[in-house]
Amino acid sequence: MSKAKRTALVLSGAVAKGPFHAGAVSALVQQGEAIHAVVGTSAGALTAAMFGAGLVTGQPMRAAEEIARLWLDKAAWQEFAAVAGRSLLKVQGLFRSDKVKALLRGGLEVILQGAEEAREDVPVTLVATNLNGHLDQNTPTGEPRTSYEWPLRFHPEDYLDPERRDHLVLAATASATFPGLFIPEEVDGIPCVDGGAVNNAPISYAIEDATIERVIVVSPQPPRPPPPTSLGGLDLLGHLVDILINERLHRDLQLAHRINARLELLEQEMADLPEPRRRAILRALGWRRLEVIEIRPLQALPGNALTGFWDREARAIYHEAGLKRAMEVLNSPRSGPR
Repeated sequence: MSKAKRTALVLSGAVAKGPFHAGAVSALVQQGEAIHAVVGTSAGALTAAMFGAGLVTGQPMRAAEEIARLWLDKAAWQEFAAVAGRSLLKVQGLFRSDKVKALLRGGLEVILQGAEEAREDVPVTLVATNLNGHLDQNTPTGEPRTSYEWPLRFHPEDYLDPERRDHLVLAATASATFPGLFIPEEVDGIPCVDGGAVNNAPISYAIEDATIERVIVVSPQPPRPPPPTSLGGLDLLGHLVDILINERLHRDLQLAHRINARLELLEQEMADLPEPRRRAILRALGWRRLEVIEIRPLQALPGNALTGFWDREARAIYHEAGLKRAMEVLNSPRSGPR
């Protein structure tokens, strides 16, 4: 029997197509997938934060059910959008994110009900956009450069301590704060907006742990989306959001596949070297074979990135599509041992 691979789950940006994530998460739980790390950005950060709660407390099914309830029943404008008031006059955004925080906080309370200790150590990384920027010391030249990408990392104790849980809620909300629609959310005094503005497919954070060998990437964007039928008003905005999600995801996946291909060639060239020497060379390069599993619809989902906010039927379609597609992918022989 093949050894199960340590697996990370990456939830991309999705905006109102977040129910696709919810359906995929339900399939992961039903199929008994063992998830060892979770990364989310934008709408994916909300699902990541809630699923993380279920994983660390041994309640993944409860988490999947609560995630589905939130996306299907609560992801409508009137449920989560509060008029910005004075901030609207400053042209910071149309809405405040107070209701989003309340919904997420309530969902976490349901998932964590009765939990007194962590059963699994599953790190959760939520990516936000730091509007102030920060100096990134880890650059190829060694010269610090300004970066706006801000990964916020959480562990089991952050779920179990109410004060630290509030910080997690704030981070997840900030990651999902779509610029222009919502006013920036402050995390540790730093104004932040949607993490999808800088990284809509944060695969790199999933594989920082050298023990991760398998990454499941969930995105509501098909590999080959059709051209837009309209480029006016909300249709244009929705199409631009789809581009942001799909383009970064495409590049990150291409990079992972290229590394695998180069690694295969390198292993062939090193075939005559002793095994310890081969391992030492690969460690020095920082390369390892990474299995990437994509859960994405084969065809474009109906509507644009914003349609689901005012159409529950569309949200139900997205959820079913995520569940069905995940089941197909996970039951494929190519998905590997779980």
